[in-house]
Amino acid sequence: MVLVFFGPALLTGRILPLDDLLYLFYPGYVYFREHVLQGELPLWNPHTGCGEPFMADVERGVFYPPHLIYLFIPTSVGIVLLPALHILLAGAGTYALSRVWGVSRTGSLLAGVLYAFNSYTISKVGFASEVDSAAWFPAVMATFALWVKRPSRRRLFLMSGALCLQFLAGFPEVVTFTVGALLLYAAFVGIYDWRMRRTYRALLVPVLGLGAAGVLAVLLSAVQFLPAWEAMHLSPRSEEVAPRLYEYSLHPLAVFTLLVPSVYGVGGSPGNFWAPSCGDQAIGAFYVGVVPIAVFAAAAVCRLLRPMARRNETAGPDNAARVRVPYLLALFVCFYLYALGHYTPVCGFLRDLVPLLQRFVSPPKCLLCVVLSLSCLAGIGVDYVARTGAGETETGRGWRSVLLRWGAPCVFVAVGVFIVACLLNGGQLGKAVLVRFFNLGSVEPRFAHNIPWGTLIRDAVRLPIVGFAGVLLLQRYAFRLRGGVVAAWLMIGLSFGDLWLTNAHILEPGPASALEHPSPLLEKLKPEGKMIRFFGMGHVTREEVHRMAASLPTTGKTEVLADSRAADDDEGDEGRLDSLLRDLSYKSWPIVDKTFNVHSTHNFVSNDVVRIYSTLLWTKLPGITKTRLLAMLNCDRIVLPPDPMKRFETGRQGATRLVLLDEPLPRAYVVGGIRLMDGQEATFRGLLSPAFDPLSEALMDQTDTSRDTFSDLRPGRIRHTVKRVEYGPNRLEIDVESASAGMLVVSDAHFPGWYATVNGKQAPIHKVNAAFRGIRVEAGTSAVRMTYWPRSLSAGIAISLATLVVLCILSLPKPRAQPESGNRQQIPGDAG
Repeated sequence: MVLVFFGPALLTGRILPLDDLLYLFYPGYVYFREHVLQGELPLWNPHTGCGEPFMADVERGVFYPPHLIYLFIPTSVGIVLLPALHILLAGAGTYALSRVWGVSRTGSLLAGVLYAFNSYTISKVGFASEVDSAAWFPAVMATFALWVKRPSRRRLFLMSGALCLQFLAGFPEVVTFTVGALLLYAAFVGIYDWRMRRTYRALLVPVLGLGAAGVLAVLLSAVQFLPAWEAMHLSPRSEEVAPRLYEYSLHPLAVFTLLVPSVYGVGGSPGNFWAPSCGDQAIGAFYVGVVPIAVFAAAAVCRLLRPMARRNETAGPDNAARVRVPYLLALFVCFYLYALGHYTPVCGFLRDLVPLLQRFVSPPKCLLCVVLSLSCLAGIGVDYVARTGAGETETGRGWRSVLLRWGAPCVFVAVGVFIVACLLNGGQLGKAVLVRFFNLGSVEPRFAHNIPWGTLIRDAVRLPIVGFAGVLLLQRYAFRLRGGVVAAWLMIGLSFGDLWLTNAHILEPGPASALEHPSPLLEKLKPEGKMIRFFGMGHVTREEVHRMAASLPTTGKTEVLADSRAADDDEGDEGRLDSLLRDLSYKSWPIVDKTFNVHSTHNFVSNDVVRIYSTLLWTKLPGITKTRLLAMLNCDRIVLPPDPMKRFETGRQGATRLVLLDEPLPRAYVVGGIRLMDGQEATFRGLLSPAFDPLSEALMDQTDTSRDTFSDLRPGRIRHTVKRVEYGPNRLEIDVESASAGMLVVSDAHFPGWYATVNGKQAPIHKVNAAFRGIRVEAGTSAVRMTYWPRSLSAGIAISLATLVVLCILSLPKPRAQPESGNRQQIPGDAG
């Protein structure tokens, strides 16, 4: 099944043309491969955000073991193979979890198929770290369920290892929801054990076991956790993220996407998707197929018609099997209510209760818990219907047996009649329902031609047909009729086929040749012989970038690039990818093309750099002040992205323009002296002062240094020559010749973990001009070498290795007691 989804790309050497996968994660994997093959860890990225930590960003997955595969295969192959392996892991983990809970092999296989190929999981393939972490969720749950059944040291270590790998996979939000699901399960098991044994110890054991596994997981992942924790507090991630709940909340009626996945459209452009909130279909997708709906319908009929005497039968041989259904129902309800965001008070209450949730923007990311609960409930439902059918077969063929067989099919017949009514008379009733209940009326007339009527009709018609067929196959399996085993396999195949028809378009492959040549923007963003930065941001801030460029005194110096063609133009897939690579090359692509972008699209760019470019975008300043700030950033051009709406109106995306600025300040230069300021706020205000000359002096916070350190320096321009500026793995080398002593200013972000030498002697790195690095140099020639190795990394390596060694030793089996050797002389009266 995994090969059916990924084979078209894997077996033909093509790629998955998904935006984030290609423009955020693929460049990172290329960078990871380059550094490791050179014998270096990729700790620092100098190409975006005036430099930012690379390894500390958990989404890069530097210490995630499966990423070692990029050292042995081409990166373009790895970005298809690894998602495929993680989808396989997701299905296998769900199968294992269901088996631990006592579900049959048939039910467990159905559950695994549903979780692996549902819309939520498949739509996350484009965001590699999220799908990797989500794939570990069922495995973590399975290890905890095993430990709850029979606690042991090895199972505790296994659970901590699975949690560690889920964190190293790179998406802390998924880890947070996983821990929440585990805590809920621990509460259910603990309460049930307490009711059975009446001891408070039973309440605490599951929670304490989960806590111990969590502590071990943190210690194992310290090599990633500590640098990320340090970097987070120096980046915008340290601040509470605005919830943006009105944009990212899941509408309550989105539950109907469980029946018709396209009830709100298919996403991709205005008019294609019209949910009142959660504007991206991938955020709120959790379609698990029609077959589980058929199973739930059959199970509901069985529950209603089953004799009361049988309703108290146990669900399984152990406590885990007894609590699985109420736990999964609670899991579904709790996380679905949280995904609704501002539509219920649950999200706000939990965000106040758990401060970590305030760092997350999108509540629907928790839908992985919803789809796992639905998947496992479907597997349990298959077993429930099978037990009921077996019981009715033994007792005869009465009226109850007839209703058990035909009750659920009649439900889908009724649904089919309603859908036929919606399609009659040109679909008037169907359109009225979509307008009245599903927000179709919000589509602007200019985008109405994008409404995917064909997809809506196909999905609506498929609902009763697949549901009816699924119920019939389930009944044949449940009532032990001839061909019941074949019917079970056909039911699983039907479920997979339904999900494949719904989600296969997400993974439609494109040519890998688009990744084998430099970005078409390369010669424009990296002029030969110049080391400069450009200012490029995504479409979300397009208007702000245009407004900033219009406020500069040099707006007349522009260069218009060739028009971007639409995706459905004659150039085909390769033309589409070339267009995207050109227009989106200012994401993570600079680390492939070795260009330099002021803006960063990742997590841990310095707060100080963010403040500077935020000031450029959203603060009303004189044009000359903004020009000076851009010059200090070593920036001489601004990328103006086209308006994406034009593509949906005219079929062409529009032109990308470059605004050319005056000559920027060099990447490194020497100033005569420093001016001490009273705090960081005063330092930043000094940058905006018209009297500030960045070539004569550098501004420093007086709390960071002593007045006597630079008392011999005097502000003024110094005659100097920067002979070389060269970036290497985690280092920067500068050769400079100065006529007198001064401060070497480097327009790279100041960040803890950087160490410097000048002519081989240790030298401190100072924060100058609110965000950048400064090093004192003396008159004459100076060879400055800066290297990056944060102390948190050294501590993390030591803690992770020590924990791993201790766990390996404790996991060794105990030696068996050996019988005494030699012949023992029998002593009279000795019973032995």
